[in-house]
Amino acid sequence: MSRRLTSLEKHLMLALRLKNVVQLDELWAAPISQYAADHSEPPDEEYDLADQMYEEAERRWDAQQRFDSLLENECVN
Repeated sequence: MSRRLTSLEKHLMLALRLKNVVQLDELWAAPISQYAADHSEPPDEEYDLADQMYEEAERRWDAQQRFDSLLENECVN
């Protein structure tokens, strides 16, 4: 299935000496740099660490609330 190339695509193919449209499509799909490739994937580990951070913050907040409630109660002797 062939498609009609834009003038930009034609000029790019000529300038880069590409032989077919598949090469151009691969060029478009490729990351711009290694940094972009490294950071374009979903950061699963970062999300996991963030979830752990929020869970820990919530656990500490709950513990602080319980501790504060113990200090507020006065024991009558």
